[in-house]
Amino acid sequence: MLARSTTWLWLALPAVGMAEPPCQGQFADPAACAQCHRAVHNEWQASAHARAFVDPVFVRAMQNRSKPERCVPCHAPATVLDRLGQMPHARAENREHGVDCRSCHSRGEVIHGPSGGDTAAHQTVKDPTFTTAGSTALCSSCHDLRIADVLPLAREFRAAQEATAGDESCIGCHMESVQRPVANEPDAATPAGPVRAGRSHRLLGPDDAAFCATAFEFRLAEDGDRRRLILNCGAGHGVPGLARLRSFTIRLRMLDRNGAALHAASTTISWQNRLLVDEERRWDLPPRAGAVALRVEVDHIFADRKPTPILDRTWELQ
Repeated sequence: MLARSTTWLWLALPAVGMAEPPCQGQFADPAACAQCHRAVHNEWQASAHARAFVDPVFVRAMQNRSKPERCVPCHAPATVLDRLGQMPHARAENREHGVDCRSCHSRGEVIHGPSGGDTAAHQTVKDPTFTTAGSTALCSSCHDLRIADVLPLAREFRAAQEATAGDESCIGCHMESVQRPVANEPDAATPAGPVRAGRSHRLLGPDDAAFCATAFEFRLAEDGDRRRLILNCGAGHGVPGLARLRSFTIRLRMLDRNGAALHAASTTISWQNRLLVDEERRWDLPPRAGAVALRVEVDHIFADRKPTPILDRTWELQ
């Protein structure tokens, strides 16, 4: 584990001024939760939350920070509920688990969730923080910070909701609705309890191409010989979010009957040129005799990884 290496010794120590008593009890390891919440655990394991502390991009970034311990509270937090809406304390142990079950759901030895109801495994309380309306405060604890290259997405989201009198939430977009039993029998696939509404913990984000594409709402406007491509932001906050690490390349081409490009243009959406939540961008397309289609492609670029196509759409031209 990284926390045990010499190079990363600081990762095993409480952040200065943010010390938290060592996490103890039955919820110190997500594997304990997996015994009865296997589906949720499997989703979490594949999520960015589970990788928050060990992702190679984060590890490399910390090597260049003068005070890397300042990043630990959000990449390996103790219970967020103790400091709702504020930066959480850094967890002192098991940091390799990243943002784990107890980070969001525990307060002491009590589990907080949207429904409540005690079990033989642990005490559970119904907490309004886990309703759709209340959940943004939970996410804001880490996603409302302006630290180095991380933008305060929750702040942008709240401002957009206030401006439009909207009632959306972070989980409304990033955690898909599911119907399933709340748990399974320990170490078995047998459902325990009735089927009920819940949320997937795989956390949709830029790594999901289909979800990422929803941030780009294109439409083609035609008026006689005048053609205009219009782009609106489909996210509840500006795009990209993790500013300096992510960018998007937009390419448009006007095509003839054989698929050859009669006109081509491109632009990059990045931390220097963000697509804001209430923004509308327009491209006036030049008249091109013989143009029968307009093709728009969008690629997602993260750090130094190979670009990932997320959108490819073609309109027939009148």
